[in-house]
Amino acid sequence: MKKKITYLAMPIALTGLVFALYLSPVSPSAFADDETNRTFLARQLEGTWRVAIVAEDGVPFQALYTFARGGVMHETDEFSLPLKFGPSQGVWERTGPNRYAYTWESFVSDPNFPDDVKLRVHGVITLTGRDTYNAQAQYEFFDAEGNVTFSGCSTEQATRMTIEPVTSCPADATQRQSSSVNKSGVANSKANEPKGWRR
Repeated sequence: MKKKITYLAMPIALTGLVFALYLSPVSPSAFADDETNRTFLARQLEGTWRVAIVAEDGVPFQALYTFARGGVMHETDEFSLPLKFGPSQGVWERTGPNRYAYTWESFVSDPNFPDDVKLRVHGVITLTGRDTYNAQAQYEFFDAEGNVTFSGCSTEQATRMTIEPVTSCPADATQRQSSSVNKSGVANSKANEPKGWRR
């Protein structure tokens, strides 16, 4: 009889234990640790990247991608230089271990393609190292009514931009700049001419 009562009591005890575990509060630190880990993994992509892109037609070109905290993205490329494309802005997120997805858009103003008013690019990134990644991307051009006028795919290989030290500036640069001012204290017009990045 005692053995029978023991067998009957065991399922009841197990049920009570499972119910108690279900109702027990989860430590807030567990959520905090999980959130911290997700944030750390997401930040692996944060920064500016030099991106080599090859479209379906085989033509390569260069771009700069910046992935900022909070899922904000900025893009510029060689085709932006003649002002055919406006500033590109987009979003990104982590989708899995070493994998990310992004989408960015830009307004288009190209006289060769007057019907195109917007470009959208969306891709999937796979980190191949701390400072390298490969990506597959798809792009679409849209007209003013939102219809796709042209689409295609491209591949990307990127390296992270890093801080580079200043090593080649001569120590007497300040002296040479002072010598460009004549005795009257007026700078020579040639020395005062802005050179920008020209040699």
